[in-house]
Amino acid sequence: MKNIRKVLDLITQSVHDVFNTDRNTRGKEKLSLLEQQLRTSQRALSLALADTRRMELELDKAATQMEQWHTKARSSLETGDEEAAREAINSEYTLKKQWQVLNEKKTAQNEKTKTLLRDFNASKEQLDEIRRDFNVASARKEGAFAKRQLARSTVPGSPDSVASDIHEMTREAVRCEAEAEAILSLHPDLRTDSSLEKEFAAIEREQEVDATLETLRNEIHAAGSSSPTQQE
Repeated sequence: MKNIRKVLDLITQSVHDVFNTDRNTRGKEKLSLLEQQLRTSQRALSLALADTRRMELELDKAATQMEQWHTKARSSLETGDEEAAREAINSEYTLKKQWQVLNEKKTAQNEKTKTLLRDFNASKEQLDEIRRDFNVASARKEGAFAKRQLARSTVPGSPDSVASDIHEMTREAVRCEAEAEAILSLHPDLRTDSSLEKEFAAIEREQEVDATLETLRNEIHAAGSSSPTQQE
């Protein structure tokens, strides 16, 4: 039952880790999407600024040309060339109308650029805040996860507890030792110490037998050598 409970705890923790990883992945994906949107907004802003600058250059060019036509009309009129003066004034008038239309477009472009710039800055600030909060939350989650793992590794009874592992290993060792002792009690001949004692006893007995035989040989030899003397 305890092992089943441990497995269930490990499965639950694995599921929680998957959910946490999934949330972290979704958060990164959302940040990536916001960053992509911000880059799109930045490109639109860059294009708008480029269009505004182009219109400013065209307006400056048109203003310069109008001034030139105006100067030519004045000088032509001063020299009595009214036809040339009229032609210069017509050219100046055409440029003036073009300048007015372009200036209206530039005014509208300025408003558009201001809106894009305002939206871009707001989006950037929002993204920076979200990224900062996400990083803080991620760091906090990692710290909490490490703290939890450390706590589980030190609290007895926890599935991840080192103390629990040591306790389980000790219990297993005691069980194995008890089982071995029971087997040896039923079969004394299997004991390592008993076998060694028997080997030493056999060697000792053999040595004693050899010594006794040697003593007997010596006695017999001695008896055989003294027999003629005794017969005389």
